[in-house]
Amino acid sequence: METNNEEAGRFGFGTTAAVDSFFKTITTQRQQKEIVLAINLQTLLRNALSAFTFVDGKKIENQATKGLDINGVVKKVQSDMVEIANEFASICSTQYKDRTHHILFYMVDYTKQVPKEFQKESKSENAWRLTAAAQAFARVMQPGDQTSGNVMMHVRMANQMKVPSYKGIAEVLKTFVKYDVDIHLISHMPLDYHISSYCGRKGYLYRSHTGEVVKLLPSDLGKTVFRDENVPFYPITHVLLGDKYLIKGSLSGKNKSMFLEQAKTNRWNLRTSDYITGKVKEYGWAPSYNLG
Repeated sequence: METNNEEAGRFGFGTTAAVDSFFKTITTQRQQKEIVLAINLQTLLRNALSAFTFVDGKKIENQATKGLDINGVVKKVQSDMVEIANEFASICSTQYKDRTHHILFYMVDYTKQVPKEFQKESKSENAWRLTAAAQAFARVMQPGDQTSGNVMMHVRMANQMKVPSYKGIAEVLKTFVKYDVDIHLISHMPLDYHISSYCGRKGYLYRSHTGEVVKLLPSDLGKTVFRDENVPFYPITHVLLGDKYLIKGSLSGKNKSMFLEQAKTNRWNLRTSDYITGKVKEYGWAPSYNLG
């Protein structure tokens, strides 16, 4: 697939691939219910701040936000939100005009969900810029609801979330959609991926940069987050193994090796969260906090 600079940066680097993958899904695979798309605003900011991305192994410069300061990036993401919502509304007005559909842009304070001692610390310039951009965005972005055709756009910020992280997102979704509706998610934060099991509904994750579609199922997410096909993605395994962005796993060294060996030997990718939790307690690996 050939991708030029303008296409790669249409919605900020990384975002274009994920959004276009979502649009392809809903235009080529008939959706039987109302469509719900949830987008993490920190992900849009992170992608917009990226100086480069790699497309088919080639390093491409981010022309969409090149040279912009933090406030410029915030304005670009605000513009992208409108464009994404309008394109979504255009598709729904022709292919799914018999129902009302929803797009939720959200920002979450993840630090309230994980004890500080288990949070990863990043002192990189990229991490600093993302924090600054998120703070600037929160100051100017007004939460609320807008309607375009048969699509409702919802914006919710961290200070509106009564419960942090995926539970807060789920509570927001519950106010305007039914529980049996599939959720389409664009987010780089693994903590958000628990929303599907918490809501008891099917879901799909659209990954930045690649546009890869991942089912929000424990077995599929385990491969994505842990890079291990033997460990399913549950709150208990997430706490134990951690992730790339936020959570520092509570298991390390010999205990982590034993955990991974047990997962492989006993095919934990086919087991329930309750089963694995029982085994974790049996081996004395129970963490000091939980995400549930």
